[in-house]
Amino acid sequence: MLLNVVEALAFGLGLAFASFAWPAVKRIVPSTGRAAIMYVSTAWFLANWWIHDNFHMVVGFNPGGLLAIEYGFHVTLMVAAVALAYSLTIGQRTH
Repeated sequence: MLLNVVEALAFGLGLAFASFAWPAVKRIVPSTGRAAIMYVSTAWFLANWWIHDNFHMVVGFNPGGLLAIEYGFHVTLMVAAVALAYSLTIGQRTH
């Protein structure tokens, strides 16, 4: 139950971030491309957990559905992490 509450709060924070944080991110990060990567990655890190767990409840033990969840959520989180790391480190060298 506690995990569900934490995930719901993270989802709400992710929606709030997606709704209101773009001006702040754009102000802090001079490159529009890097700012967009950081903005989308952060929103996805925050907001995906509640959706992810609820998909698991709906899909159950359906192997095709579980595979779709793995790729749809886990792989996109890995991609977002790489993109965020790139934006914070290597991406700074070009600007």
